[in-house]
Amino acid sequence: MLFRSAACFVALLCGVSVACRVIAAEPLLFEEAARKTLAANPDTQRFALELEASRARIDAAGLRPPTEIAADLDNFAGTGDTRGIHSAELTLSLNSVFERGGKRSARIAAAERSLDLLTLEQRITALDLVAETGRRFVAVAV
Repeated sequence: MLFRSAACFVALLCGVSVACRVIAAEPLLFEEAARKTLAANPDTQRFALELEASRARIDAAGLRPPTEIAADLDNFAGTGDTRGIHSAELTLSLNSVFERGGKRSARIAAAERSLDLLTLEQRITALDLVAETGRRFVAVAV
């Protein structure tokens, strides 16, 4: 019984010393809490990746349509009259799309507007996170 009481007393002292260390810790400032919230939030990391993808879409929108070269060989190594390469037919083609009417600049403008909207969404989300951090910070402080 005496051993059990001594163990409880030691446990109580350890608990008090741990509590004293927590109380004696350096206070958390709101700026630091907001910074840590933004750094740890998954939305902040998601927006960084989406911004990178949006910038890549702007670059892709500025590219010209590709030019394609094709070759088609018919009646090659056949049987009968088309035996060997004597009756072979080779068709070469060159394909490209001609853009008219400012389509490329319209694509670039649309991609840039998408980036602008994403940037605004990122700012709104960051402000919402900081506001919620502020509400919780005040609730804990009071």
